[in-house]
Amino acid sequence: GVCYGAQLLAAEFGGEVEGAPSREYGRAMLTVKDQIDPLMLNVPSPTQVWMSHGDTITRLPENYHIIGSTENVQAAAYHIEGEKTWGRPYSRLGAPSTSPPNSAARSCAP
Repeated sequence: GVCYGAQLLAAEFGGEVEGAPSREYGRAMLTVKDQIDPLMLNVPSPTQVWMSHGDTITRLPENYHIIGSTENVQAAAYHIEGEKTWGRPYSRLGAPSTSPPNSAARSCAP
């Protein structure tokens, strides 16, 4: 799930989503926490992303593994263990020629 989808996947399966202390709109630096996860493979750390949300995931369900964080969002990317399912509340920035290999297949950034 991307953006709202990431929050929905977390909330519907036992996590918590709450209003963020402040709305986040703009560029943020994502730190990759799991370099071998397929979603993060070949993604430089840190990497610039676009955040646009007023709510944030405050607790993930037990089988969700954090694979990326920003300064303000601990669960900026997660993988549901045992599934081919990921969540992230951001869009990747960068033109295809400057993005890591296969990033277009892993991102729905405009």
